[in-house]
Amino acid sequence: MAPAPIWQRILDLFRSAPTQPSLRSASASAPGVETPSRDAAIDQALADRVNAVLELDLSDRDAREPHRENIFALLVDIDRRIDWVKENANGYPNGTISGNVWFAGYRMAALGERLTEHFKAAGWLGNESNAANLWAKATLSVCSHYHDMVGPAMLAVADCAERLEDLDEAIRSYQAVVADFAWLADEWNEETVAPPEDQRLALSCLKTAAERLLALEASGERSPAQLATLIATLDDILARQA
Repeated sequence: MAPAPIWQRILDLFRSAPTQPSLRSASASAPGVETPSRDAAIDQALADRVNAVLELDLSDRDAREPHRENIFALLVDIDRRIDWVKENANGYPNGTISGNVWFAGYRMAALGERLTEHFKAAGWLGNESNAANLWAKATLSVCSHYHDMVGPAMLAVADCAERLEDLDEAIRSYQAVVADFAWLADEWNEETVAPPEDQRLALSCLKTAAERLLALEASGERSPAQLATLIATLDDILARQA
């Protein structure tokens, strides 16, 4: 039987990059805002602002400077929206969730992913990390039981932390993926068929996390030998053809 979702165990891992102001502290200290409406208007307004950022060339410091404050304000507003989702998610998936709350969380995860990719392409690591944390936070708010959605977001957080040389943060994130996803390898090791695409993606994320823990010499609850065995098992599963 699958273990509980990683919601509670890793939400506290998400911190903004050291080179950027804290999104959480900025959101907490900002003036109060009205409760978001129960339609898609707020989400669309945020999407429009994200689309405007995606049109920007942010590949060097001079290009970023005129937009720095507006981008940070956008990230804070997305963070506020995700907080609203968390507050109204009713403990989902254990409890029921209203459609507008679920879709708001899903949309915020998509916006976080797009910003993460854009900042990565621009080489702006600090904001890549900020966006990756929002992507993961939103995903865990409404999709914590979808491993194919959680995995890429968590790996993005860990990869940013690793490149920022915050190895403790990176290791904790990789370990969280291994701890929560390892049962998938056990389940699929008993099968002979190829996993479908969503399961293949989740298994690939598990493999990457295990490989990074070995590379960082940070096995944690699993020994290096156990991680190596897990990786070999995943190689066999992923080699299966549909």
